[in-house]
Amino acid sequence: MSDNIARPHAQSIDPYEDELRVEDWLRLVRGQRGLIGSAAGAGVLVAALVSYVFPPDYVATAQLIIAARPGVELSSALVATYRAGLESPEVVQQVVDELGKESAPSPTAAARLRTRTTVTGADATGILTIAVRSADPTTASNAASSVVRHGMESARKIAERSRIERDLGFIMRLRQELPDLSSQIQREEAAQQIIQKQLKGADLRSEPVQRELVLSRIRLAQLRARWDHIGKGIEQSERLAETLDRISSDMELPASIKAEHESLARAFGLTVGVTAEFASPLRLLSKPEVSEPPGLRLLVTNLVLGFVFGLLLAIAISVVLYVVSAGPKPAIPRPTPE
Repeated sequence: MSDNIARPHAQSIDPYEDELRVEDWLRLVRGQRGLIGSAAGAGVLVAALVSYVFPPDYVATAQLIIAARPGVELSSALVATYRAGLESPEVVQQVVDELGKESAPSPTAAARLRTRTTVTGADATGILTIAVRSADPTTASNAASSVVRHGMESARKIAERSRIERDLGFIMRLRQELPDLSSQIQREEAAQQIIQKQLKGADLRSEPVQRELVLSRIRLAQLRARWDHIGKGIEQSERLAETLDRISSDMELPASIKAEHESLARAFGLTVGVTAEFASPLRLLSKPEVSEPPGLRLLVTNLVLGFVFGLLLAIAISVVLYVVSAGPKPAIPRPTPE
């Protein structure tokens, strides 16, 4: 009797067949319908429990646009730079600290916020989209607003530092002019010596020669002034660049550095956009908007997936039980017709 319980369909299977037929599979499923039903029901219950423990998230979405300065090309590298700034650890930590004023932040708050925040950018339009997920709509909205605020401040620091580094690089590249200036100074000094020799003769003391000597002295003074100007600018730029390298990218630059840069920029004619305070290159395109979670649709999807998974698992277990209980099938020769 026990063998019949374990294999209710065993007697109906052809002992001469090496493989189970479709009818055999159907009888196998009917014989284990209790197990299959229980597993499918358990899958539905597990899916319902998971949906309850891990509810769908609200998503707060905001958009920023890169307001490129005149002469600055809107490239993929520029978009990637500001996108990285919005996702930087400094911005994430600032957002956690700000939100933590209302509730004590956990040690893993920064890591959790980082995984729940995504920033995407379109190179062609320069639009950056910020999305923050949270089980609470208010938390999602506040976090997105904080990311926007601190991200714009981070972009301002990036733009400020980039502008200073670009101007310093331009001044230091003027080093290439020094060899040519040196040659011009030497030629002008040689020309002055020739003119002075001509002026030694009383008969050659003419007004044209005197005028040429004056013009040569003016040109020489201008060349030497240009040499000194570039040399001092390069020296000051190198010193300022070394100071910048020692300052973290997330820190506000000291006012002394900003003032020294502005003075250098004006001295070399780089006055376009030079101000004591740089504006953020990011502009708010749309305020954070919270979207409703899928809710019922997601719950139904989870229940269906749980039912299907439980059903397949039960069928697989039934097959394993049949194979184990059946054991190796003896080789029975098929009778030959007479």
